[in-house]
Amino acid sequence: MISASGMKPLTPYCVIKDSADQTFTKGDIIWKSENGDINSVTGNGYLPFLEQDESSNDFECVDAPDWMVTKVNNGYSSHEICQKAQR
Repeated sequence: MISASGMKPLTPYCVIKDSADQTFTKGDIIWKSENGDINSVTGNGYLPFLEQDESSNDFECVDAPDWMVTKVNNGYSSHEICQKAQR
């Protein structure tokens, strides 16, 4: 099991234990950006690093090998995409 502090950037995870405030719930597919924001495919959004606290970051997760995170850079800006891995 992995906690929020143990997440590696740009690595997909599946939540297995809800956060106390229900920001992240069991089954959510999430990843941490390089700036510390935690993104959710399931929630279709993100929680900025500066807004994270004990009640949002007390979830537990495991690796999600069926998913992949890709960083896309168009020369002016970059963004991340998390999608099902093609096998």
